[in-house]
Amino acid sequence: MWTPQPSDRTSVRTVVVADVRGSTREAIDAYAAENESIHVVVRCASGFQGLCAIRAHKPDLVFADVELSDMSGLQMMQRLAQESASHMVFVSRTPSAAAQASALGAQAHLLHPFGRTSIDAAVTRVRQAREHARREVALPRQLPLKVMREADNEGPLTSVTIRGRTSDVVVAVDQIDWIEGADYYTGIHVGTKVHLLRQTMASLEQRLDPRHFYRVHRSAIVNLRRVAEVTQTQKGDPSVVLVTGKRLKVTRARRDHLERLLPQAGR
Repeated sequence: MWTPQPSDRTSVRTVVVADVRGSTREAIDAYAAENESIHVVVRCASGFQGLCAIRAHKPDLVFADVELSDMSGLQMMQRLAQESASHMVFVSRTPSAAAQASALGAQAHLLHPFGRTSIDAAVTRVRQAREHARREVALPRQLPLKVMREADNEGPLTSVTIRGRTSDVVVAVDQIDWIEGADYYTGIHVGTKVHLLRQTMASLEQRLDPRHFYRVHRSAIVNLRRVAEVTQTQKGDPSVVLVTGKRLKVTRARRDHLERLLPQAGR
């Protein structure tokens, strides 16, 4: 992701979630370069980055590839549930995803190749919706998230509570496989699910039990009890493999300490 730049408040604030070298980015960037009615506040290459960006920037419009590296654009929208009021436009090379995108509430589904006319239509719909919203009482698009601490506010965390619009999700720290950092958010990985918490990884790390959690890389903390083995890649770079099969990079300077901690973690 890149650092957002100031924009004219009358322009449509847009997030693009698409492959770095894909035609979706090329089409949106070409349009934005010639048309001041749209302002790309951030570009993301993965679904996880897209989730963080949409929650952080609350854009008017989102263009998202259906096919992404870590999850589909449709899965990204499902995880957003009712949190986001952004207009969602999905892009793919086949029409098969159109029905599912519509069922999830997407405003449009575009097929490659697409051009100015399709983008114009999406921008017009956003402007009309924004004008209508000005006449209504604005509802908060995002509810606060918090970390549940011990009653006496001392000692390591035993659970993390992530508040949603209609219900809370409580995750016991013992169930966490690993934690991923992304700007002001952390991704709590539990099996195949990822729960997004609006808290920096550094502040969350301070509340975790150091006997059971260790930061193996600047953007990853692992639950030591979920580590299957410490190994290395074909290039010789150290890595850790979790019981789920997930492989994570380990900073060379941290490998020795990681291996000393594992026997004490009670795996």
